[in-house]
Amino acid sequence: MRVRFYFSIVLLFCILLISAGCGSKSGFYNKEPGSYPGNPAENFAPSLQPDNDNYRNIARQRPAWNSSSYDYNLTAQLVTDGIIECKAPFRLAFSTNHGVLPRNEREWLLDHNSVTTFSIPGRDVFLRYDLLGDGKVPEISQIAITGNLNFDEGKRGGYRYVCSGSDDGVNWTDLVAVNGAGLPGRERPDPFRMMMPAANQRRSTQARRSQQTGFGAFMMSPYGNDSTAPRPSFSFGAGFRTPRPQRILELSFDFEKPVAYKSYKVSLTAPSAETWTFGDLEFFNGNSRLKMTPSHDFRSGWMSSGKQKEWVYVDLGSISTFDNIKLHWINKAASG
Repeated sequence: MRVRFYFSIVLLFCILLISAGCGSKSGFYNKEPGSYPGNPAENFAPSLQPDNDNYRNIARQRPAWNSSSYDYNLTAQLVTDGIIECKAPFRLAFSTNHGVLPRNEREWLLDHNSVTTFSIPGRDVFLRYDLLGDGKVPEISQIAITGNLNFDEGKRGGYRYVCSGSDDGVNWTDLVAVNGAGLPGRERPDPFRMMMPAANQRRSTQARRSQQTGFGAFMMSPYGNDSTAPRPSFSFGAGFRTPRPQRILELSFDFEKPVAYKSYKVSLTAPSAETWTFGDLEFFNGNSRLKMTPSHDFRSGWMSSGKQKEWVYVDLGSISTFDNIKLHWINKAASG
């Protein structure tokens, strides 16, 4: 009884707390940023004033916003940092046989984190890496891929991997080709897989006995034999099914000599494949693992995502006058 009393007190306190948080919004709340919480005439906070004595770039190092950006590196604040760039910055395009990946998934396989993965269904798939922009591309002697493969045990084995390179994204040179007669990768150990058929057989035997006696069927279901009674929208049976067969992929493409292409494509084919899941795509030069993301080669410039109407908004901080606007283009817009 004492435990029930304390539980009632705690429950009542929680209800009162929730009611207080969900009450009327007529109470006192802080103002949003930039709004003085009182009489504006009594606001003595400092404010920016234009410098009328010096002729200067009033947009330099001021906050900026953009309609869009190609990635998370080439953003709007780089147009007001005072750095003038003449070469197109490096940027990454990553695609599969299902199309180009969005910018938030573009570097998932290059972040050296096997947890960030994406899956591709199908027997014939490919991964394509394109490094765009002006500059020298690094030399590569090896490409490694890790992941796993869900496959159909009823289909025949055999697989083929091909790694290719290109400088223009059109003409490709095969660098390494790997063929095999068995299943791709190696078997993933699954200690539960051997136990699941026996457990499923026991449950099937119990269900048949319950149907024969009738009593067991009533005990297994709180609704008895009434087929019109409501049923829950969830089931516990799916969690005890035999897991899908899976193979571990650890692919390595070693080149006879280092190469330096702007684009690389890895094509994978297996008749038994259902879904390929990739976690890491790594580039090596000898024993050194390379950083193949554009963020490691900083160049100051904003690049839009390619929409028809793009804009950059700069906050000058105060009402200002100007008589000249200079735009330093890397690739000039067709119109504006």
